[in-house]
Amino acid sequence: MARIKAVMNERRLAYEGAVKLAEQQKEEHYDEMVLQHQDTQFRAERKYLQRRRQYMARKETKRLEREMEGAQALTQGSVPEGEVDGSPAAKEDPPEPLPAEAKQPGADSVEATESESPHPTRTKPVDAATVGLFGDVRTPQSGQKALDHQ
Repeated sequence: MARIKAVMNERRLAYEGAVKLAEQQKEEHYDEMVLQHQDTQFRAERKYLQRRRQYMARKETKRLEREMEGAQALTQGSVPEGEVDGSPAAKEDPPEPLPAEAKQPGADSVEATESESPHPTRTKPVDAATVGLFGDVRTPQSGQKALDHQ
């Protein structure tokens, strides 16, 4: 009976050792996958930032060139090339952002409501308080919906 117990104990210890070894290999494999993912993300971000720096440098040099041409044009009395009515024309698109760089939700809606707001820029404090408490109670004009500011 003692020999059977000794064999069972050896097998139990061997099994526990194999389980620990398998877990360790699994963890090492997982760590390697995470490291590879981080490395690819780092390389993609670094590539994007390099393109962005190059773009910003080109943009800055073009801006300086336009300023120099503008200064020369003022001294000579003519409009520099590439400008229409004194405003420079867009010549180059910025590099595309990374997919991970997404706008924050709700950022566009705030800009849209501020730019499309029918309220005048100066309002009386009473009107502002009324709108804050009850929403926009003005009547809609020609198909416009009344805005509720809540």
